[in-house]
Amino acid sequence: MVISYPSNIVSIRVKDELLQDIGMEERRIQTFDGVKATFVGESQERTVVIILEDIHWIDKSSEEFFNYVSSSVAQNRILILALHRPVYQCPWASGSSYLRIPVESLSSGESEEMLHGMLGVGEVTKEVKDLVQGKAEGNPMFTEELILDLIESGHIRSEGDVCRLVEKEAETRIPANVQDIIMARIDRLEEPMKQTLQLASVIGREFAYAILDKIGDSESPLTPALETLQKSELIAEKNIFPELEYMFRHALTQDVAYNSLLFERRQKSTPSSPPPSRNTSATPSRSISKSWPTTTKTGTSPKRRSSSWPGPARKRWTCTRWTSPKNTSRRR
Repeated sequence: MVISYPSNIVSIRVKDELLQDIGMEERRIQTFDGVKATFVGESQERTVVIILEDIHWIDKSSEEFFNYVSSSVAQNRILILALHRPVYQCPWASGSSYLRIPVESLSSGESEEMLHGMLGVGEVTKEVKDLVQGKAEGNPMFTEELILDLIESGHIRSEGDVCRLVEKEAETRIPANVQDIIMARIDRLEEPMKQTLQLASVIGREFAYAILDKIGDSESPLTPALETLQKSELIAEKNIFPELEYMFRHALTQDVAYNSLLFERRQKSTPSSPPPSRNTSATPSRSISKSWPTTTKTGTSPKRRSSSWPGPARKRWTCTRWTSPKNTSRRR
């Protein structure tokens, strides 16, 4: 019976007459019990770690399930590690095993260390440091994308073991937020690479080579395009076996690529009307501040996010985890 209920989640047909005779609510409860029993049973043999990313977009059923599972954490070797934005309120936060860990923005020293690591030089001039730290304000993703944009656009240059700003007016040409920086990087790609990235964004955050190859342009070789996108650090190889799979390095990169595809299609379909702004931050549902984004709404995918993202900038993510008091030595 434990197998029968979870099998419905993955659309596996199991012959069980009882499943035909119960209502949806009872089936939901039994499914929760079945999946939780799997986690609890596994925890008797080894520590179980459940990692949840971006749970501010979680759907209601999944949220209810993990709230249900969290009640078993204290009695078993189960760790739930969840990453979410500060405005999201975990329904299981009142539990005794709940621990909230705020993640602060990067300090000046940490931003400088990131600069040295990405540029591979021993010295970075004050102008470059001030530009990156002033624009990114300690946001790790903004810092990373900004450094890559400065390299690709030629605004900074390495001379020996020193990285310098090429022109003093470079700051005025740098996009104001993360989306615009990513969009600028996508626009600099050659057309085959850009189209490959856009098609991949339609598939999802993770995408298989075979699927992309099937829906893509057969006249353009796919492998060189993917290699270029990897070198540009827009995507990364996820799996080789059993099939070749890739993933966007950031969910926001997928969003911007997907939005750029929609923008181009809108342009082509309405030639007589004035084109919309290329500033991706003009769309509330995709906007993000220079610091941490501040929206939250549950959903099953990035395309179902809230359309109300405006608000004051936040400079921190929030990471939560639950651990059993009896097994604190097993924390990761």
